[in-house]
Amino acid sequence: MANKRGLKNRYQLSNSLDNKLYVGLELLHRKSRIDKSKYLDEAVEDLLKKYNLIVDPQDPEVQEIAMKFGITLGNSTK
Repeated sequence: MANKRGLKNRYQLSNSLDNKLYVGLELLHRKSRIDKSKYLDEAVEDLLKKYNLIVDPQDPEVQEIAMKFGITLGNSTK
């Protein structure tokens, strides 16, 4: 199910970053022209790997969280 902005495979969230980190992210975006959301995806993927956390769509806890936020998970890890 798509959210009100039409996003089917992404979850929109609102959060905050340290000022210096945000300026660095903006600078990286300007130099590369790659969407900031792609860099945030990469950072979260790296954190999940660092802590050996696998998001298995068959895991009941993962299913509970996905349902709570109205997220449909496929079989991919992304």
